[in-house]
Amino acid sequence: MSKSLSVKVETKKVIAALEATLVKKQDAFDKQDEARAQHEKEVEKYNAALMKLIKSGKGKVTSANRSHWRMGSNSPTISVSAELVFPRSALPAEPVAPNEIHEYRHKSEVEEITNAVRVLKMTDQEYVNASTMAKVSQYL
Repeated sequence: MSKSLSVKVETKKVIAALEATLVKKQDAFDKQDEARAQHEKEVEKYNAALMKLIKSGKGKVTSANRSHWRMGSNSPTISVSAELVFPRSALPAEPVAPNEIHEYRHKSEVEEITNAVRVLKMTDQEYVNASTMAKVSQYL
């Protein structure tokens, strides 16, 4: 059997935490273009490091084939695809893409949090009840 968790959380503390969450969410949403641009720069550096590694000849070619469908017979060049295998230790760290915050979801969450703060500010209760806490805890 599991025991239920029973705690009392002051309304003021919940309001403060929700307001702090609102600030964090808005800041993250506003800065996501900067994060995306930074990620693109990191990807360019990563691709340059991969090209340097490929040109160094440290990789092992495991397969190669000519892509006939890509270039017509009149083209002065041909396209060849090759698979190279490198030890993991030779590869640079791959950049991690930032989480994309969709506008509709951001607006929805901000509206829910704002409504919760508004309702909590109107209450005379010193502590938040369990059902309210369960609903707002997803944002904390």
